[in-house]
Amino acid sequence: MIDELRNRIDEIDRDLVRLLNDRGKVAAQIGEEKRKTGREITDTQREEEVLSRVKEANYGPFSDPQIVEIYRKIILETKNLEEVS
Repeated sequence: MIDELRNRIDEIDRDLVRLLNDRGKVAAQIGEEKRKTGREITDTQREEEVLSRVKEANYGPFSDPQIVEIYRKIILETKNLEEVS
């Protein structure tokens, strides 16, 4: 049973990595557009909207603060991609 559960975790991890990389590619494109139009990389309002949306989508077992913490790191790394793209 534990091996089956671990295999499921491995599948989910592969999906998460693929989705994070897809998100990163889009973020890089956003960074290019921001540079073209002279916009700042950091958009605090947008970040708060994202955090609010992920809290609304959260159904557990992670708590909202845990989900927010995870997404703050995702947002930080995404901004890093926007800056170097």
